[in-house]
Amino acid sequence: MPALAFGLNKKVTGPSRPPQKRKAAFDEPEDDAGSDDNDGAFGALQNPGSKQSRNPGSLKASGPPPRKSPKLDVDNAKDGVTRYSNLSALRSAKLQDAEASQLDSMVYDYDAVYDTFTADKAKKGAKNGSSEVPKYMSNLLASAEVRKRDQLRAKERALQKERETEDDEFADKEKFVTGAYKQQQEEQRKLDEEEKKREEEEEERRKKGGGMTAFHKDLLKKDEERQRAVEEATRAAQARRDQDGVEKTGVEQEEAEKTDAKVAAELNDQGARVVVNDEGEIVDKRQLLTAGLNVAPKKPGFNTNEKKASAAKPQEWQRPSKQQDARTAQRERQSRMMEQQIAEIEAKQKEAEMAEQKEREDKNKTKLTENDKMSAKERYLQRKKEREEEAKKAKAGAG
Repeated sequence: MPALAFGLNKKVTGPSRPPQKRKAAFDEPEDDAGSDDNDGAFGALQNPGSKQSRNPGSLKASGPPPRKSPKLDVDNAKDGVTRYSNLSALRSAKLQDAEASQLDSMVYDYDAVYDTFTADKAKKGAKNGSSEVPKYMSNLLASAEVRKRDQLRAKERALQKERETEDDEFADKEKFVTGAYKQQQEEQRKLDEEEKKREEEEEERRKKGGGMTAFHKDLLKKDEERQRAVEEATRAAQARRDQDGVEKTGVEQEEAEKTDAKVAAELNDQGARVVVNDEGEIVDKRQLLTAGLNVAPKKPGFNTNEKKASAAKPQEWQRPSKQQDARTAQRERQSRMMEQQIAEIEAKQKEAEMAEQKEREDKNKTKLTENDKMSAKERYLQRKKEREEEAKKAKAGAG
């Protein structure tokens, strides 16, 4: 037994070996080993039903805490979203799609409708045999040729001016002209003539043309032709759809004319229990009901195709297109402008006539006044002459 010692300089001696770790009360041998997949708090989150999550002692002895936060399973999350989606909205959308498809089978066939609009244009291109060519490259090449020709023309003019200034200096020298230079000059002359002729034709066409009026007229004409082509293509597509509907009416009528016995047999084959009496009639119609909405199909009438065609293509007075409204408004504006211009021209003509008439009246007035002045002057001179003669006679009588 060691001796007791007292004092402030006593060295504290630790235990010879660390204390042995004690196992938890509910720990098991397989929990001590641990695995990488089920480690610490992360393992508790991934497998919340394990014994380790229920034993706080195992969490402390399982190792260091995880470095990253636990992640949820993406597949399970997607399944949850699809599982708890709005089923009523999905069903109503499907019903609307089915109803729209019954009214018009091409309600969602946008590409086919666009092809019908552009079919005539494609046929014209195929008839003309036009192949696909670059849209802007030809214009760029043509403009490059024009620039090159202009540069040659400018260079030639500069050389001519230089020769004119140096004519006296090299007058006694011999001149040499190659055939290529002559050919180039000839080609340049032809191109200049063609360009001049083209400019004259363009000027004549500009003078003969109606200006902006002709431009708007051609624009309206092209719009009308394009609208007419679209309407014809739509009518042709509607005729094809009507023909397809006539072919399908036989099958639809056969389906509509199914007897109760056939319906009951089909349902019984699918696992239902429908009771039929001796006359082939269903005893209880409620046995035909299934889960969900039970909507009976509408029986097609005699003129179903005509009704569908009229519903699919309303009349123009019921729903006019924006393009027709724009054309009508443009025509009305042009008509009002023409009426205003005609009224202005008539007003100007009336003003010119009134001014001319006033000028004639003023001239007539001035002529009358001058004649009056001349006659008054003549009378005055006549009276003066008479007085002078009387004075002379009086003097002669007095003398």
